[in-house]
Amino acid sequence: MRLLLILFVVVPIVELWVLIEIGSQIGAVTTISLLLLTAFFGFHLLRQQGLNTIFRLRVKILENKLPLNEIFEGVIISLGGILLITPGFLTDTLGFLCLLPKIRLNLIGFILSMIKSNSFGFFNASNSFDQDKSILDGEYTVDEEKIKK
Repeated sequence: MRLLLILFVVVPIVELWVLIEIGSQIGAVTTISLLLLTAFFGFHLLRQQGLNTIFRLRVKILENKLPLNEIFEGVIISLGGILLITPGFLTDTLGFLCLLPKIRLNLIGFILSMIKSNSFGFFNASNSFDQDKSILDGEYTVDEEKIKK
């Protein structure tokens, strides 16, 4: 609930305040031009990073490997695109950060470590997924007497 309050109330108010402050310093026309320039540059970067991620995802699938990083990269790139569409300097900055490969990979590492350590509370220890664990092999026997009962 607090996250929604921040997203829909606090962020737009901060964005308006930043736009008014910057507009009063450099002028309205320059501010709008700068917003359009960041949107154009952001869409170009979004397209480039998205296509690179799709290519790497396809290669991993063809190699029969789990494209976990590429899936998370796609989600973060999409989030960056949404932030770039939203007008404002704060959201543009966050959107550009989502599109920078080094920052994106650090963010993915942080998210995966949070999931593995169960910090989100989504998983319990019995159903957590870890790619690096070894597969355990075992045998079983069927007890015919218990089946007949």
